[in-house]
Amino acid sequence: MRDWFFRQQVAIHSGSRQSLSRNTLENGLSEQISAFQIDHLMIGAAELAGGCTWLTEKMGASASPGGRHPGQGTVNALLGLSQQCYLEVIAPDPDLAELAGLARSLKALSEPLMRTFAVRCSGFDGLIPLLRDNGFDYSRQVMSRQTPKGEQLSWELLFVQNHPFGLQMPFFIDWQDSVHPCTDLVPSGTLKRLIVGLDHNLDRYRKFVSDLGLPLSLESGAPGLTADIETPGGPAQL
Repeated sequence: MRDWFFRQQVAIHSGSRQSLSRNTLENGLSEQISAFQIDHLMIGAAELAGGCTWLTEKMGASASPGGRHPGQGTVNALLGLSQQCYLEVIAPDPDLAELAGLARSLKALSEPLMRTFAVRCSGFDGLIPLLRDNGFDYSRQVMSRQTPKGEQLSWELLFVQNHPFGLQMPFFIDWQDSVHPCTDLVPSGTLKRLIVGLDHNLDRYRKFVSDLGLPLSLESGAPGLTADIETPGGPAQL
């Protein structure tokens, strides 16, 4: 199984990016030296409480309250991982009568699921040329929320457009001057492997994530995401 895992890793090439060492993979994906890092995995749920219960059953640890996203109609809770990575449970804001966009999509879920993932970078100047080189468009959005401590977090998102990969395409986040959420989270595990399932265009996806230096495992099959996480109680899979 271990040999298969290393054969499946996306090859990292060109410039200053180096191939992932065995030590890097065994100690967690986020130890890779790259301008782009896996920031968090988004778990969608129709109700926040139900999503948090689902995550606790998988991980053996409970998510902490996050906050509301003004103008987006969503609320979240967070569970920390090592190497400045975390799990986010996101659900519709129960105090809102009218739902739209993401909140409406989440409300329609029959059960919690791994929805997509975010990649962290410091600004988007280095990312935008890579998107153009790969034939993608993009949009940007500024967001914010208040933490349970009353602190204000602000960040900017970049969403990749004009691509065929659905929610298997990550979105990108720049935390700007805000304190990263992991600062207040106790790590409850380490992300060991993120598997991306695709039923088409694997070579195009592989090239893009290789350009980014992201250590993802690609599988041909039903579209979806699977995370292998090492916890104090043993391996967990989301």
